[in-house]
Amino acid sequence: MKCLKYKQMWVLLLCMMLISCQHSKEEISLQTQKQNNEEQQIKPLTIKGASFYSVADWFDNERVLVIEKQDQQFQLYTYNIYTSEKELFYSSKHQIVSVKPSPDYHYFLIHTALSDEKAELVFLDKSGKEIYTLEMNSYDLHFAWNSFMPNELLITNFSRNWTFSTSRVNVEKGTVTSLLLSQPFAYWVGKNEVAYLNTSNESQEFVASSPLIIENIDNKQKQQVTSNVSVLKNIQSMFFVLKGNNEMGEYTFYKKNHRQPHTFRTRMLSSYGGPFVPYYQLDESKQMFYTYVPQQTGEMDSYKGKFDFIEFSLETGETNTVMEDVENVPIKLSPNGKLSLMGYQFERIFTFNQNKVNTLVRIL
Repeated sequence: MKCLKYKQMWVLLLCMMLISCQHSKEEISLQTQKQNNEEQQIKPLTIKGASFYSVADWFDNERVLVIEKQDQQFQLYTYNIYTSEKELFYSSKHQIVSVKPSPDYHYFLIHTALSDEKAELVFLDKSGKEIYTLEMNSYDLHFAWNSFMPNELLITNFSRNWTFSTSRVNVEKGTVTSLLLSQPFAYWVGKNEVAYLNTSNESQEFVASSPLIIENIDNKQKQQVTSNVSVLKNIQSMFFVLKGNNEMGEYTFYKKNHRQPHTFRTRMLSSYGGPFVPYYQLDESKQMFYTYVPQQTGEMDSYKGKFDFIEFSLETGETNTVMEDVENVPIKLSPNGKLSLMGYQFERIFTFNQNKVNTLVRIL
């Protein structure tokens, strides 16, 4: 009798365990299905063409920042690409020229044009609270956030005759410090270090065969890292240089310690005596670099061919083609690197795990 009871208890226990496991599997399956559905069901923003200005950037992994113009007001909204929820983030009677998030997406720099040669820079936190505001007399501005100190950035201010001045701005402290840099296009490569090409022409962002300089802006010490560089660009806490001729170019990537993780060679187009740089992005967490490669070589101004959208692993050195026969259009990765805005107004969105381009903005 006791043996029978024990058997019944074991059978009951086994049944409960099987039911529990089944429920767990179903829950995991439902969660996975929900996640996949969310990734697939991107809901386009439907808007009148007269109101739409552009998608400015990402706000977080699910929301983008959209600039609209309504009733003589420029308005900046957050738009959830999965729920279609839209909220006002900032508005101004002046034209919103650009929106530049800090590397950690904690601050947002709103650049508005008060006039042709006067700008207002408004720094907001994630809640939309104004942290700091300053005005500058300028013809053009160049911004470089510091990935090593996300509350700081460099602002290069150009006059109409292309003379320039560079300032170091601390958003949290609300301070502006003038810097005496010999070149206008400088990028952060450390908390107190910047990199630039020591060119002879200040109005050019790059010229062929320039030395790459690392300068400590505190003690003014300089170090030449390499020479014969055509292009310098920064990507988050890394930077790359481009050397090349009219047909082939070589990307070399540097980390904070200025070591070279990897290089890769690719076809290039030429422009104004140097290599043309297609649009690019870096997923730093995956160490994956994305860019476009022309299918043929030649001059950019006369090039009629297509590009291939490729990925290059800084860890393995492998290059893979993501999409073929596409246009060279601006791209911007989401903070988690799973999606990318695409297009001159970021009107499309690319999902990497599906290798699919979706419409993000639908104009009425």
